[in-house]
Amino acid sequence: MDHAVTGARLTRWWRRNALALGALVVLVPASLFAYDALGFGAVRNAELTVSGDEPHAMGGMPAAAALGPVTISPLERDEVGAPRGSDPVLVTIRVDPGEGLSSCRGVTVTEPSTGRQWRTVFTGLTWVQEQGQEMSCVSDAVIPYDVVAPVLLSDDVVGPLVVTITTFDQPTGAVLDLRFTVEQ
Repeated sequence: MDHAVTGARLTRWWRRNALALGALVVLVPASLFAYDALGFGAVRNAELTVSGDEPHAMGGMPAAAALGPVTISPLERDEVGAPRGSDPVLVTIRVDPGEGLSSCRGVTVTEPSTGRQWRTVFTGLTWVQEQGQEMSCVSDAVIPYDVVAPVLLSDDVVGPLVVTITTFDQPTGAVLDLRFTVEQ
């Protein structure tokens, strides 16, 4: 008799919680997919490491856009209002417009020996971009231009450095983290 009562209680429990259990069956895999694919998609971007001294043609087409060479030039700390202990630099990436590049963003400087990373600083500096300099890629450009990014490095940084820029190709949807190795 006790066995029949326990079985009935267990059956009622499954019936009472069926909707919640069904939601778990659907939502747990969907959450894992969203966490992996959508939330951290940038981690899965294809990466290509090239020399910072030469241009890199996007997509290998005859009229392809090219990025590079990449230079890192010092900025005067007092002129740009950089804090003590920092080394303000200007990262410059030459862009020759063409097919295979619709936009780019996110200049990051990495010190491979330590893994430290620095991103572009747009606020807090009194640096002003010059004619022919852009903060990101321009999709309708017809003449070459420079993508520039002011970055505050630590004053104890030693080269070589890796400059990464994320590029997008709108027609194909391709995303590429282009990594340039640059001597400082």
